[in-house]
Amino acid sequence: MSPSTLVYLDNKNVCILSDSPVESPDLNIIENMWELVKKNIWTHHPILKDNLWHVVQEEWYAIHMIT
Repeated sequence: MSPSTLVYLDNKNVCILSDSPVESPDLNIIENMWELVKKNIWTHHPILKDNLWHVVQEEWYAIHMIT
């Protein structure tokens, strides 16, 4: 990370996980989201492409964001 980024994160009291790989799937939130969506999609057993797209959208918007 650049020095300015480190200063910014320090000012915002952000803890840096320096021992984790930069592109770790554990740190990539979207991977966890897609895993949840994929798991839920197959409970609907979509067969046609149009049905699959509808189910993907339905499951994506059904996810409640944790804040």
